[in-house]
Amino acid sequence: GWLSTWSGLQSNAALERTLPSVKVPTLVVAATADTDIYPVECRRAFGWSAAADKEYGEIANCDHYLRPTAKGAADPRDRLADALILPWLRKRWPIS
Repeated sequence: GWLSTWSGLQSNAALERTLPSVKVPTLVVAATADTDIYPVECRRAFGWSAAADKEYGEIANCDHYLRPTAKGAADPRDRLADALILPWLRKRWPIS
């Protein structure tokens, strides 16, 4: 699947076809400064997921690889974990 995504002409990757069969808890995160996959596309993909338990979030000021877009800015990956991923996981699998 990973190799397939790198061919824009012959890719087998088709989220609009595959996400409607996803029923496991799903977290879709968009990087707001991503110039490869725009947040509007991430919101569209979120809508395609058939998961009853799904959430959408955005992380600001970072690119497609979650690198900061402003010089000297904090690492967006730290914000992503603290602001979106860990709370999402804890809601589903609380720490005893």
